[in-house]
Amino acid sequence: MLMIGGSEEVIERARPVLSVLSSRIVHCGDTGAGQLTKLSHNLLTAINTVALGEVLSASVKAGADLNVLCEVFSAGLAGSKMLDYLPKTLFTAERPANFAIDLMHKDISLCLKEFSNYSMPLGQLVMQTYNAARQKGLGGKDSTSVNELYEELVNLRLAQN
Repeated sequence: MLMIGGSEEVIERARPVLSVLSSRIVHCGDTGAGQLTKLSHNLLTAINTVALGEVLSASVKAGADLNVLCEVFSAGLAGSKMLDYLPKTLFTAERPANFAIDLMHKDISLCLKEFSNYSMPLGQLVMQTYNAARQKGLGGKDSTSVNELYEELVNLRLAQN
C-alpha cells in the first residue's frame, strides 16, 4: 500500500506510475500527510508487536498453550493482523527479516519527533524497547524479533507446534 500526500490532480496524473509499485494507493491529504500516515501506522504496529510479545511470552511461561492463545486472541477483540503475521516471522525457526528493527526504530523516532508536542508515553516506552533490541544487536532482524527481549526475560522461545 502506498500512502500519498499532495493534490488530487497530481496524484491522478501519477497514478499509472504509482500503480506499478502498488495495487493500493491511498490519498491521505495534503503534501506530507502520506508520510505522517505511514509513520503513525508503523508506531501503532510497533506498539501492537511489543504488546503481543509481552503478553504471549508471559502467558506461555505461565503455562498457556501458544496455539490456543493465538486461536482465542484471533477470534476476539485482541485479534490483529500482527497476530496473524507472527506465525510467518517470530514463531518460525528462521525468523526471516521482512522489515528490520532498525527500520522500525527509524520510523518510531520520526513519528515521535512529529508528535513531540503531544504526550506519547506508550510510544516512548515502545521506543525504549526498540532501543534495547538494537543495543542487543538485533537491529537487522525482523521488527517482530524485538520480542526476543521478552522471551529472554522469561527464558523461553515462542514457537508454534
